[in-house]
Amino acid sequence: MCTRLRAKLLRTAITILLCAISAFAAGCSDSEDSEAAIAAAIDSHLGLRTDLGVGRMRVEVAQVKFQGDEATAAVTITARDDPNASMQMMYRLTRTADGWEVQDPRPKAGAAAGDDLPPGHPPSENNPSTAAELPAGHPPLNESRTEPSLPPGHPR
Repeated sequence: MCTRLRAKLLRTAITILLCAISAFAAGCSDSEDSEAAIAAAIDSHLGLRTDLGVGRMRVEVAQVKFQGDEATAAVTITARDDPNASMQMMYRLTRTADGWEVQDPRPKAGAAAGDDLPPGHPPSENNPSTAAELPAGHPPLNESRTEPSLPPGHPR
């Protein structure tokens, strides 16, 4: 009788263990498609930018849309010291083996510079073909910029 009871308890324990493992695995796959995973990828991406003061910003993911191995996220970035200073950004992400990765918004190699500008956008240094649209007296965009001359004895 003792052997039957042990076998039954062992089967029950194995069943419970398998259910727990299945639930854990399902939970892990859901976490990859969560706003938290997307927010972590965006935070990681922004953390790599040395030109931003990420510590002075609050980044909030407002909306995420998943489409298979791609996602788009609407993000609001607000200055911590001035809540009125904010901007909205759209990020495109792709699922990789390591999680989600923010895609570079710049044009891919081979794309013509400035092709991604909306109609009516002012000319940019990357699109010199629009230089004819500059206001009268505006310096050419492709000239190298020099430091303005300072009066003699002026501290730098």
